[in-house]
Amino acid sequence: MPKNMIGMKKWLLSLIAVVAIQVAAQAPWQRAVVNYSRLSYHSGNQNWQIGQSPEGWMYFANNNGMLEYDGANWNTYPLPGNTKVRSVLPVGDTIYVGALGQFGRFVRNTKGKMIYQDLSGHLGEKEQVNVWHIHRIGNDVFFQTDGTFYINDYKTKMAAHPGIHYSTVVYNKLYITSSKTISVLVGKQ
Repeated sequence: MPKNMIGMKKWLLSLIAVVAIQVAAQAPWQRAVVNYSRLSYHSGNQNWQIGQSPEGWMYFANNNGMLEYDGANWNTYPLPGNTKVRSVLPVGDTIYVGALGQFGRFVRNTKGKMIYQDLSGHLGEKEQVNVWHIHRIGNDVFFQTDGTFYINDYKTKMAAHPGIHYSTVVYNKLYITSSKTISVLVGKQ
């Protein structure tokens, strides 16, 4: 075969490979990314966490409260004292929220309106804590602050020393990181 023919085959194979890669990168199943400005959702300018309910509705921990998006409409549900919501966790029909000095849940009443139920008691009067993460393991819901976990409500409390930087659940086990350690929850210890 002449050298020109070999060069032509290499060039043609390279062209086919580049086109195939571009076609694969533009798969038809990918959806467009839609950006929503705060003018679209008419709420606070900062969102801290996102959660999705089983029916596909999106919930956001927002500076003005819990933000709900059903795919067409935006609703903001403020907390008592208009505190900033820092964390959100949809579980079935219940949406758990954590904020500055308080945590609780939203449930729908018989008319479909979201009603807030405080689970933190008078926690906000005792100490100013931020509830950064909410986790669920079995029937227990864990509200993570900077140094403590509240389990289900303000009555059951579990301290973590020397403070909590981050927490997550992996295979139904709660892992906690601090500045010095990584810990795993076993029972209530």
